[in-house]
Amino acid sequence: MSRKGFGRWSLIGWAIIISTAVTMVSCQQPPTGSSESHAPKISVSGEPLKIGYLICNSKEETVQRFAAVAAYLAEKIGRKVIMIPMNTYEVEENLKEKGIKFFKVNSIVYMQLKAEMDINLIAGEKRGPLGRFTTGKIIAKRESGIKSLQDLKGKKFVFGPMFAPFGYLVQYDLLLKNGINPEEDIAYYAIPWGAYKHEKAIYKVKFGEFDAGSGPDLDIIEMNKNGRIRMGPEFPEEEHDFVVLAESEPAPYCTFGSTKDADPELAKKIKS
Repeated sequence: MSRKGFGRWSLIGWAIIISTAVTMVSCQQPPTGSSESHAPKISVSGEPLKIGYLICNSKEETVQRFAAVAAYLAEKIGRKVIMIPMNTYEVEENLKEKGIKFFKVNSIVYMQLKAEMDINLIAGEKRGPLGRFTTGKIIAKRESGIKSLQDLKGKKFVFGPMFAPFGYLVQYDLLLKNGINPEEDIAYYAIPWGAYKHEKAIYKVKFGEFDAGSGPDLDIIEMNKNGRIRMGPEFPEEEHDFVVLAESEPAPYCTFGSTKDADPELAKKIKS
């Protein structure tokens, strides 16, 4: 996504868009460790198919997570599949100038691409208890004494990565809808550096560096499952690490799509 393209949208505008998304039907050359090294040896022919993947936690995690999908597609379509990890600001360039015609991006990037490039929907990714939908939460440490969004005025807040639908945008929207302007009412807010920003935001609340922050539901579920936080239904509420101050409406998770000039027959194969 070009910096210029994103610059046309205000933060409030993006927040409004993601809140209405409930009605919607969620680079560079491949690095060492791309799907080529993970996929089993299968019989393929023809030009390799490049699929762009928006980086979530890190390049390595993205490649490892979808290597099995790449191998499965290669087997079914009889062509080698190469995964291209993409940062948010690289998506538009890769689709327009580098010949990538199939991609997986989050829901807000999909909506922006749809407005600018007339792309086609292939499938929505199903993950977690809500299938192809998910939510974002605003959380505070249980011992903090913070019990409502109004208590956040004058406090420190940590978001996930900017333009992350469930780690930044829905939380920004929730604050605005409840009469809290992050630019004026929050004493200080920040976004963690580096990879795994969602998890870092949750940890920063857990260990008291920030008073409250963003918690994407899928990350909370995964961290609870791995024993890194206590936030699941198997624990009594009084043993939870956090209190949930607000939760967004469910909205689409990540989305697979194709450009308008992609081979329609190949798109049908990939969809099936």
